[in-house]
Amino acid sequence: MTKLLTVLFLLPCNLLFLNPKTETTKFKVEISLSKSQVVLIGKEGFTFNQLSFNANRKVEINQSGMTKFDKITKTNCPSDFIFEYSKSNNQVHLKGIKGTNFATINLKFDAQHSTYIITENGIE
Repeated sequence: MTKLLTVLFLLPCNLLFLNPKTETTKFKVEISLSKSQVVLIGKEGFTFNQLSFNANRKVEINQSGMTKFDKITKTNCPSDFIFEYSKSNNQVHLKGIKGTNFATINLKFDAQHSTYIITENGIE
């Protein structure tokens, strides 16, 4: 009887600490890079057609464009998906924050790779 009560007590406590699976939202974006600008062309799931900004800037992006996401309290999170853009040298780093199936993507831009298509699952 004691074991049964222990299991019944601990089961709800363990459920509180499980990470719920985050849902993904379908999106597709074309990303290209010049020396000083990054250009995103929303193909699917975005409310913008084109977004450009300084390539050396760290930016969080959602379906509407640039956003500010509080990673500590997660209070500003009405977005369907969020990913973070950053750049070092000729490499772009995308970090999935919400609604993506990728954790990180590293894109190398050179003469052979000037444009990439990114979806909720990663590089297309």
